[in-house]
Amino acid sequence: VFKHVEVLPASPDDVDLLKAIIPHYEEIVANPDFPKKDFVKALERLSLAAMRTGEYPLAEGTVRRLLQKSESASLLKRLAISLICQGKLSESVKVLEHLAERYASGPVDDRAFAAWADLMLAKTPGCAVPASYRQKALYLLRDILAADPRHNEANSAYAQYLMDCAGTSADMLPDIPAD
Repeated sequence: VFKHVEVLPASPDDVDLLKAIIPHYEEIVANPDFPKKDFVKALERLSLAAMRTGEYPLAEGTVRRLLQKSESASLLKRLAISLICQGKLSESVKVLEHLAERYASGPVDDRAFAAWADLMLAKTPGCAVPASYRQKALYLLRDILAADPRHNEANSAYAQYLMDCAGTSADMLPDIPAD
């Protein structure tokens, strides 16, 4: 059932279905006899269900458990979103900074998540240097999209970049070199 819901766009019916599934996944991951090889997959699905249903405290806890097993840029993004949605801005800034710094080089997907983190940091209340975060994000996104114009995460982050720049004064925008 979850695989079916996972690939569909979010709808109220899917949220109801996921809310019904969450207790079953919570039971599964709490069972010490559950096969270890399937534990991480169940925990991953529980975190995704929690995110899609707005159960952000559950999502945060589940993602933190996953991060204890193995860190990834996508998990850090999920953790940052769950923290932001709970109003835990200082914690989310630390996660975003770690994501932006650690994953700015390496695989393409990780760089796209790092660019997203830079864009989020630029929007953080009290950010002293939003243009520098935007510029870093722009460079990452340009490299990614030059190599793969269909990269979903990079296109999403670039769309976010464009929306963030709308209405921004020219002195707050990064320099865009002509090439």
